[in-house]
Amino acid sequence: MNLTKMNLFIKIFLLICLTFVLSTETVYATNIPIFVDNVPAYSEVSPFYKDDTLLVPARLVSEELGATVDWQNEQISINSGDCQIVLYVGQNQADVNGTSQKLTVPPQIVQGRLFVPLRFIGENLGARVLYRDGKIFLYSTNYYGALHFKSGTIKYGDDVYFIESGTGHILKQGQSGKSELIIDDEALSLLAVSRSGLVYTNYRWVFYYNFATKKRIEFYQNNDCFPPYAYSYYTDNGNFYCSGYAESKIAPPVSNQKYSDSYYAIF
Repeated sequence: MNLTKMNLFIKIFLLICLTFVLSTETVYATNIPIFVDNVPAYSEVSPFYKDDTLLVPARLVSEELGATVDWQNEQISINSGDCQIVLYVGQNQADVNGTSQKLTVPPQIVQGRLFVPLRFIGENLGARVLYRDGKIFLYSTNYYGALHFKSGTIKYGDDVYFIESGTGHILKQGQSGKSELIIDDEALSLLAVSRSGLVYTNYRWVFYYNFATKKRIEFYQNNDCFPPYAYSYYTDNGNFYCSGYAESKIAPPVSNQKYSDSYYAIF
């Protein structure tokens, strides 16, 4: 190889390296937990930040919020009952119910997966998006309220989830009035429900149950607050509270309560 060709090869190599560095400078993967209506939203692929915008798999949040996703070539259509969103891969423009809106970061395809900006999709589908303590919480229009104290029954959409008296089983009652067994464990408190699963307590343990896989995951063992089922509730700001004897940290007041509440983040 003569000197001219070598210099050309070096320049091309350096250009490729520079392009790679610049393209990845603002992109980094993250394992930031995402919750919808206080229930974990699991994904096989990790969200990532680009230019301070969190991009998530298109179906992850959209379907959790009740929307359908259709991806044809470079066009993405996300549709719910009263919201139609059209986005284009690599373009900063989107249409929401026929009105053009600008995106800070466009949808992208990474390793064959389609990623979209989380806040833009979530808020346009009617959800409230909250960043807290390194986690993201979305609260949909189906969320059952701001504060629930000793919850044993939760209405979610057209269904009602409840703990069967005497057994601790968790059942779902649909519009027909027929009850369906969801969990045959001895549940002591039902904490949260979403489209994909629910969260409940069993003595000192807190479990997540996935409707699709019909499996539960133990992700918290409560050794500091006993019993966790006696007085336990979520708020709509990503917090979990339970009864205790320590001085209250940030727990909201509960009427007729004669002792303090301790705050425990379970995720």
